[in-house]
Amino acid sequence: MSFLFYLERMSLLEVELGDNTQRLMTILFADIRGFTTLSEALLPSETFEFINGFLAVMGPLISENGGFVDKYIGDAIMALFGGQAQDAVHAGVQMHKALLDYNTLRREAGQQEVQIGIGIHTGDVILGTVGFKDRIETSVLSDSVNLASRLEGLTKEYCCGMLLTSATLDLIEDPSRHHIRFMGEVTVKGKLQPSLVFEVYDFLPAECVALLDATLPCFEHAVHH
Repeated sequence: MSFLFYLERMSLLEVELGDNTQRLMTILFADIRGFTTLSEALLPSETFEFINGFLAVMGPLISENGGFVDKYIGDAIMALFGGQAQDAVHAGVQMHKALLDYNTLRREAGQQEVQIGIGIHTGDVILGTVGFKDRIETSVLSDSVNLASRLEGLTKEYCCGMLLTSATLDLIEDPSRHHIRFMGEVTVKGKLQPSLVFEVYDFLPAECVALLDATLPCFEHAVHH
């Protein structure tokens, strides 16, 4: 239904192949770390039960912050936010906090804990319908989507839970409300200009946040040099 809003259609019956609109949106990618290894120990039915249980925890946090899930890609979530960029950041922080309670329940059940990576970027996207007359679906076309996905992948390399670009950071009304540090530059395939990348770590335990805050000047000096 959210896609209908952006396409300015009142009903699915009004949607036609090729309908499209260009918008400035914030894209959030979230993915479960090591899902392949985790799923190898599960029966097919258990894998679906696990995925749906995970999405039941994460999905509502996206909608509560003004976003909507564009698609599920295996164990990954791609969500779009058409309002303020900070809505996506709030959603990402809340998803990580919810993961703590989710993992508590998994530990109590004797199950393996789950870790996620989140990448967030803001840019122009084209929302529309693709396919052919017998099979139409909605899609988002933009290199901004590729960048958000790339950031999610970089969380593994940077050993952190959440990354965003300066394009998103610059649109946050009060960045001082978050714990953020500069991580470096990344150039995505097909792009000539690098993007500045930042870690958000609001959701870490208080002692970890205090340590990262205390070492922030030294850390960013090292990154810049």
